Amino acid sequence: LNAITRRINLTVQFTPSIESSTNYEASIHHKNVAFLCQAVGKPAPDISWYFNGVMINISDSSKYMIVSRLLNITTTESTLTVYNVTSSDVGTYTCSASNIIGMIESHGILTVTDPASVSPLMDTSIVEANTTTIVCEGLGYPPPTIVWSRTNGVLSDRVSVSDSVSVPTGNGNVSRVSVNLTITNASREDTGVYTCSANNSVGSDNRTINITVQFQAEIILGLTDLVENETNPAMFTCRATGEPIPTISWYFNGVLANLSDFTIIAVNSTTIESFLAINNTQSSNVGRYTCHAENVIGSDESSGVLTVNEAAELLEPFEGEEYATEGENVTLKCVGEGYPPPLVEWRKLNGSTSDRASITNMSMRTNEGNVTRITVELMFTGVSREDAGVYECTVSNLLNAITRSINLTVQYDICEPEHDPVWSISWPLTATGNTAIQTCPGGGESSGLALRECDGIPAAWLDTNVDNCSTVEITKILEEVKLLVFSNSQNFSHSYQTLITELSSITVTAISNEIILPNDLANIITILEDFPQLFLRIDDPAIINEILMNVIDIIDNISNPQNEVAYNILDSKDNKQQSPGAQVLQIAVNIAQLIGNTLTSDNNESANLTIARENIRIEAKLLSEADIRNGINVDFPIESADLLVNSTVPAEAIRKYPGPVTHLHLSNPFLPTDKRFNLSTPVLAVQVAQSNSTEQVNLPENGSVVLSFTLSENHTSATAKCVFWNFESNSWSDDGVVTIRHGTSNNSVQCKATHLTSFAVLVDVQGTTSELGDGLSIVSYIGCCISIVSLLLTSVAIVYWRKTIYKGVPNFIHFNLCLSLVIGLVIFVSCIETAIGNKDGCTTVAVILHYCFLAAFSWMLCEGLHLFIFLNYVFYEGFLSKWYFYLGLGWGLPVPIVAIAAGISNQYYVTDIRCWLSEKKGTIWAFVAPMLLIILVNGIFLAVTLKVLFKIKKKDFLSDGEKARIKLTMSLTISAVALMPLLGGTWIIGFLAIIEHTEVFAWLFAILNSLQGFFIFVFYVLKQEKVRTKVKQSAYLQRLGETVSTMLTKNFSSKSTELDTIKSSKKDTVASVNFTLDEQHHKHQGVSTVISNHPNGKEGLSQ
Repeated sequence: LNAITRRINLTVQFTPSIESSTNYEASIHHKNVAFLCQAVGKPAPDISWYFNGVMINISDSSKYMIVSRLLNITTTESTLTVYNVTSSDVGTYTCSASNIIGMIESHGILTVTDPASVSPLMDTSIVEANTTTIVCEGLGYPPPTIVWSRTNGVLSDRVSVSDSVSVPTGNGNVSRVSVNLTITNASREDTGVYTCSANNSVGSDNRTINITVQFQAEIILGLTDLVENETNPAMFTCRATGEPIPTISWYFNGVLANLSDFTIIAVNSTTIESFLAINNTQSSNVGRYTCHAENVIGSDESSGVLTVNEAAELLEPFEGEEYATEGENVTLKCVGEGYPPPLVEWRKLNGSTSDRASITNMSMRTNEGNVTRITVELMFTGVSREDAGVYECTVSNLLNAITRSINLTVQYDICEPEHDPVWSISWPLTATGNTAIQTCPGGGESSGLALRECDGIPAAWLDTNVDNCSTVEITKILEEVKLLVFSNSQNFSHSYQTLITELSSITVTAISNEIILPNDLANIITILEDFPQLFLRIDDPAIINEILMNVIDIIDNISNPQNEVAYNILDSKDNKQQSPGAQVLQIAVNIAQLIGNTLTSDNNESANLTIARENIRIEAKLLSEADIRNGINVDFPIESADLLVNSTVPAEAIRKYPGPVTHLHLSNPFLPTDKRFNLSTPVLAVQVAQSNSTEQVNLPENGSVVLSFTLSENHTSATAKCVFWNFESNSWSDDGVVTIRHGTSNNSVQCKATHLTSFAVLVDVQGTTSELGDGLSIVSYIGCCISIVSLLLTSVAIVYWRKTIYKGVPNFIHFNLCLSLVIGLVIFVSCIETAIGNKDGCTTVAVILHYCFLAAFSWMLCEGLHLFIFLNYVFYEGFLSKWYFYLGLGWGLPVPIVAIAAGISNQYYVTDIRCWLSEKKGTIWAFVAPMLLIILVNGIFLAVTLKVLFKIKKKDFLSDGEKARIKLTMSLTISAVALMPLLGGTWIIGFLAIIEHTEVFAWLFAILNSLQGFFIFVFYVLKQEKVRTKVKQSAYLQRLGETVSTMLTKNFSSKSTELDTIKSSKKDTVASVNFTLDEQHHKHQGVSTVISNHPNGKEGLSQ
């Protein structure tokens, strides 16, 4: 019927089977890998993935991705993708297919290849001769091959490479392969760059390592000994190597040298070079120099010796004389030094050394480098006169030669025969220490003996001694005259006449032959001293006249110039109260007085008498009563070709002392003077009646005697001084005697005296000559003018800037100091020469100078006192700080000193030759003593001030006011300290110039006196910074004003119309032009030039 068909689906389930899968054995590192798995089963299987037995969690989508799909009812396909495959992904991947029937798995192994890589290597160091091993490790799969190599070279025999050792890393299939590089007994040549290389099929890698073989410092260029001449440069070079690179130090004679004259240059990484330079070699540089190279491994050093050739130097002898006595041993020493050791030689000029001479040589090193001192002694054993001569010592080496000579004088012990020209005695050969004896000199019979001593080594004659010599006849006459003094014989007159006549004859004979003996001179003076007493006992005019003439002849004979030796010998004896020259002068004056008293006049007429000899001239004049009433002066002129002497006795003196006037002219008085003065003229003795030889007859006030003298030719340029002989003091004096004119053109000197006695002119032989005087005058006048100008400039500056720069009491003191010096110097320049000769005028000049220069020191004292108060009593404002106190002190202090000195020492206040204080009676101390006292007191003030200043400056903190006060006080104190010795020292030197009369003091006084005002100008003006700034500003402003005036004048001309308009507006118009001064010099100070509307129009505007 039908057929009914029914179908039934028979599903045959079966267990899954994996028909296909992927098995990766290798993969590129860091790539993606996909595993494919197809499974067939009924029902269709499910596929799961496992990694090394652990199900893969697909939630880690960054690492894995699984994609499954059903291909048909029985087939399932699944893909596992592994991203960025690394060694950690190496392993077994399992595909598991399962259904209800069963399960099946398929495994695939993932093998990941890893490029070869080398582990990092670190640079290493090794000490030379040691062994080290460096391990190189390579990683990768397949296991890499490891190779060691050396850059720019081959491995040395000391370097070995081990076999490779491979071990798994546990990180996938990556293997670690290691190969060792071993350096055995390392050498510095093994230092270098080494490379470890790793290679496999998929890649390669390498690493480098610096292997440094350290070795101790070693000097490869050492020092060598140097020889240089003195002052030449020297250089040592030292080169060292080492690893690490060494440092270099220098040693001098084993001591580390602190030298700055060496340089260091690095040659390469292991070598260093150092140079030690000595620019100017000296003996102190001689020695051993050591270059010391050192690093951490060790050190090395090299030494060299510097030898300096020094020029030969001759130490002994010095040029000169060597004295020796014949027969003694003499050594001449020659000492020289230098390097190379000098050759020292002795030689005799113009001859050879004798057999008595021997040479010894001695050498020694000095403390100065390698300098050697050589001593060569030329020794004479028993020196003889033949050895006398000039000996040369020569010291020489390679650099130079020096020669000095010494004159060897061999002294004998005898005095050679000699004729004494003074006493005309011939002295025989005499041994030293002995006295030769000869008969006394003289024309007649003499007693005693002349002696002369031979003394010293070398032997030399001393002066002839004639103290025991005398003429028998003169001695006999002296004895007979002494008897006559006490004799009452009636034959006295004739006996005395005979003795005097005989004495006159003897002196004439003695003078014609030789010099008079000192004892004879003394005896003659003794005889003549009794003459006035014996003369009164004679009544016979004829005998009186003859005796007077003979006595005058005797005085003439003993006054002969050649007898000066006898006078000097007698003068040298201390037992004489009065010099023999003064005794002769007194006798001559007495004779002149006696002759004057014998002068009479007949019929009351004038009479005169003249007795002239070669060395003495006596004149007597008796005026008539008519001449006396008529006021006739008495003149005594003496004229010749080379002599002019005149004395004038005024009529007033004749009226006071009526009677004969006598005039004595003694050509050679032989009167003593000090070393400063020489007697340049004859002695003129003027006497009136009723006076004796020693009496000073005082003349009326208007009756001074005037005397004229002619100077000798060699004294015409010297300073002359009129004097008289004071018999009481046995010396020259100028009391009451004034030099009223000294003219060098006619070589004459005029003197004015207020009394009558014995006059002469002394000349200052130690004073300046005319040339020196002219030079000093020129320097003094020029210097004083410079000082005056400098002081005036200082005064003007103080007054001009008194409200800005020079404010306060100190500058008031400075102004008055300048004023006192200016007044004094002006008076000095204008009056010091012109007032000489005018007693009153000269005294006035001296008083003014005395006052002004004392006032200068008084003002210096004011400055010291003010500084002392200013610093020590900061807030003191009492009387002692006021200007009027210092005004009174500065100008008032000298007043009593000058007044007392001028009042007490009026007669001796000034000298005859200069208008300045006299040294007589100590008048000069009226200036010197206050000056020294002021310097002392002022010095104490300034010393205390400086002490306080330095004490304050040591304080840790000072206010601005204290700093300013200290700065001001320090400036003023320094100026005062500098000027005080200049002012004081100048006048002390001037005082010495007057007392000592030396050229050096005279020149120093002239120069320093000239510098006083100039230095005050320097300290008070030029050194003031504010003054210099003001001067610069004034000069700049003047130039600026001129420029502005020119510009405005031109501008006015071009705009006159506009100015007229401005003027007509009757408004005050001000045109202001501002100028800024140079910033550096004027410190941003502004200056404004203002031109106002001037009523004079164009001219006013221009001004």
